Amino acid sequence: MSTANVYESLAARVYELDKPTGRSFGDIEFYAALLDGCTGPILEPAVGSGRFLIPMLQRGLMVSGTDPSEHMLAICEREAAKAGVQARLAMAAFGEQAWPEQYEAILVPAGSIQLIATFDETREALRKMLSQLAPGGRLVLDLDSLAGLAEPAGPARSWQDGDHTLTLVSNIEERDFSAQRLTQQLRYERWNGPVLEQQELQRFTLRFWGVEEMRLLLEYLGAETVTVHADYAFDAQPTESTSVTTLVATVA
Repeated sequence: MSTANVYESLAARVYELDKPTGRSFGDIEFYAALLDGCTGPILEPAVGSGRFLIPMLQRGLMVSGTDPSEHMLAICEREAAKAGVQARLAMAAFGEQAWPEQYEAILVPAGSIQLIATFDETREALRKMLSQLAPGGRLVLDLDSLAGLAEPAGPARSWQDGDHTLTLVSNIEERDFSAQRLTQQLRYERWNGPVLEQQELQRFTLRFWGVEEMRLLLEYLGAETVTVHADYAFDAQPTESTSVTTLVATVA
């Protein structure tokens, strides 16, 4: 059974409010430049609410999306229709093949690969994704800094959602430095004035990766070349201050 995190309804709505469609961390522009000239099919697993997918579709790229959360997919479908683009979507976990074609690129931005909580499951998902690439295809993924493993839980946060207020409180349950895994207990709440109308509780686990660890794993799994880019700058190498590292694994 997969230990990847799945977003339920309140979590998906908070994600949509916090990271609306088109919001870029530098990744949208970087990936668009990387994919310039790409004319074949592209896949984004863990597509979520479409924050990243929809701008790619608006640029004319042939991107399909999968996600294990029906709530995220419903938001993505709605936002794509509002943006005037057609999104091909399916419910599937990392590595599950929703459509039969091979892809020119598979994209895993924003550290989403870290949602898979164990080494073995991540290795298997990466193996499957590499096998779904056409000759010369690329698997592109982002890794957050390992420093995130030691960061404290953030403060309580809130978002206004029409007449309602959504809140998120997080607490650290476990830091497993040997497994490079952080588990948090998340509490999502929907308030109508002083009245609590809905609550969701979630155990949310991230598995952090070292850059060289991931590069070696991708090569072991059959990638012909793996290039590294720090903080969405082409060919910039990661340093102690790097926040996000992008790895591009190309198959023969």
